[in-house]
Amino acid sequence: MYLVIFNSIAAAFGLVMTDSFGEWSFLLQFLLFTMFAEYTTQAIVNLLKEKKGWRSFLDNRLFLKNVIVILFVIMAHNFDVLLGTKDAILTGCIYYYLSHGWILIVDNSAKAGVPIPPILLKAIDLLRTKKDDTNKNNNNLE
Repeated sequence: MYLVIFNSIAAAFGLVMTDSFGEWSFLLQFLLFTMFAEYTTQAIVNLLKEKKGWRSFLDNRLFLKNVIVILFVIMAHNFDVLLGTKDAILTGCIYYYLSHGWILIVDNSAKAGVPIPPILLKAIDLLRTKKDDTNKNNNNLE
């Protein structure tokens, strides 16, 4: 009896996930790993540098931000379905949040005292510069 209930719940969960995100891909898996790494590195910085204690694992606002990111990814998949763009919007959305997430992970790692390879720091500065240029161009369009 319990096995039937468990299997029914697992099937319903799988149905909801497939309908929300589309086909499971490595890109989606990588985004979830990045979210976990962001959360973990932020909690480590809170413990080591900011001396916030173990409550920082529970009070971390980054978790709530990642919930919103997941909602945007679901929305991007639904736009792809509506427009028939075969995951183009979803892929762009995921790449945006991946680049943002890895910048945050490297920043948190540097705050925790982990040495960062200089080439990686140059790449992140380049990404930040491009992001600032894009924001300026978007502001000019308004």
